[in-house]
Amino acid sequence: MRALVVLALIANACGPCVEVITVPEATAPVLGPKFAAPCVPTDGHPCSFNLPGAPDAQPATLHRIVRFMAAGDTNTVGVIYPGTLGSYRTALWSTATANGMLMDFIGDQANGPGYSTTGGGTITLDGGLLDHGHEGFNYYAIEDWSSYYTRHQLARELRPDIVALNLGSYNVNQGGFNATTEATAYAALVDQILSDCTGLSSLFGDCKIIIVNVPPQSTGSYTTNAIAFNAQLATIAASRPRTVVVDLYTAVAPWGATNFYDAVNLNATGMAAWAPLMWSAMLRLF
Repeated sequence: MRALVVLALIANACGPCVEVITVPEATAPVLGPKFAAPCVPTDGHPCSFNLPGAPDAQPATLHRIVRFMAAGDTNTVGVIYPGTLGSYRTALWSTATANGMLMDFIGDQANGPGYSTTGGGTITLDGGLLDHGHEGFNYYAIEDWSSYYTRHQLARELRPDIVALNLGSYNVNQGGFNATTEATAYAALVDQILSDCTGLSSLFGDCKIIIVNVPPQSTGSYTTNAIAFNAQLATIAASRPRTVVVDLYTAVAPWGATNFYDAVNLNATGMAAWAPLMWSAMLRLF
């Protein structure tokens, strides 16, 4: 059944438009030849995730690995509820691997099921999430993450195929919030990423972006801010190439104990509702 909503940018006779697509998909997708025959590891680990002790069994298959940069705020980290949850990344990993898509979650941050810093930062390969990398930070607003991105030149350093941006929750809940001002900063970030990663993606040539809109907030005025800001995000996506918008707001609305851990952040149920949207968005980009 098709149940949740994703907004995806398409180009057709009317020019840039926003198409409403429901997810999850009714059947497993038929992936292209890039993912038709995943490599067979010799050491019991999936191939090519840049992990110690997990060498590539078949280097010729590297082109089938999706380098995915999960970027954003506390909801991307997924550590508030609880520290081992791993946000949407855990379920997205499981769905992708079940459908023959190998993913490399890239980034200098790490957490999620099976992650351990014992033994000098080694990674425990269990708990349902093999690759724990991301670029999410607790409580980051758009400006915070943009500044971090600029300092570290992340797209050029990490060479992502797909960048997932989850930002704005810690903007809409601030006094003096202005949707147009924040959208201008967000658009500048998107443009910078698109420019920086031109020609660097091993899958697409140029990387692609998933914009995740802002979920409802506990305070009515903040939710009003989120709605106004989300409308701006749809406009940003509609005027840029290689960009889709995931409608997280609709998937987890209304705010409440069912999907939220606190005033801003999702709980396990909310993250479970989020993950299928990310998978469908990824499929729209191929």
